[in-house]
Amino acid sequence: MYAIYSQVIPNNNFELGWEDRKLVQHFYGICKVRFNTVFDWVRRRPDGQLIYNTYFFRDNRYWMYENRYNRTRYGDPLNIMPEWKGHRFWLYNSAEDKVATGYPKNISAEFRAIPGSEYPNIPGNLDSIFFDKRDGNLYFFKGNLVYAYDVSRGKEGCCLPGYPKHIHKEFPSITKEASLPSHLDAVYYSYTDRSMYFFKGIYYWHNVAFNPLDRRRTNKIKGPWLVSSKWYDICDVEV
Repeated sequence: MYAIYSQVIPNNNFELGWEDRKLVQHFYGICKVRFNTVFDWVRRRPDGQLIYNTYFFRDNRYWMYENRYNRTRYGDPLNIMPEWKGHRFWLYNSAEDKVATGYPKNISAEFRAIPGSEYPNIPGNLDSIFFDKRDGNLYFFKGNLVYAYDVSRGKEGCCLPGYPKHIHKEFPSITKEASLPSHLDAVYYSYTDRSMYFFKGIYYWHNVAFNPLDRRRTNKIKGPWLVSSKWYDICDVEV
């Protein structure tokens, strides 16, 4: 099966339109893949304007998702360094488009316990990390636990009172079927939707109570749904 277009001169940027892609998928199915990390990269252009794109990572490949077109960038996925994982983290300098000097660093060394407290350092080999715009703190996910880190305390902010907490206590679900699983793949704040999502396998969950201005941090989970039902055409492509 192949497309035939009249009065069209193909070039390197030529691609199928939305309706054509949906028709092909009707016959051959849609892409159902899992991801290790999902985030919006916010950066400032030379003219001072803030822009962002959504990035999906799996192993040593990544896709840039163009939200206004509901699809990935033409030519993706691209390859990345495979060692961006484990007990270390990297700081990326957006202005210089490279990893900042002095990185990577150890997670447990840079995100330590409050002196004199019984709390642990933030562990390595994390499942995901989320910066919560509602209170300005970091939330680290590992297994079935959530660690809340007080950013205002610098390198000694673990943990906020009552943490770590079980993931179901921190993020209660509307129904039993909507309960979040342990060992999440990604936790993601979407600037497009101004909302919070959780990923595991080929499914995602939505924090339907999330409001960036809610200082009480109300959480209520609904789902799961197929990732491919919201973020379209994120496929492995061999060229």
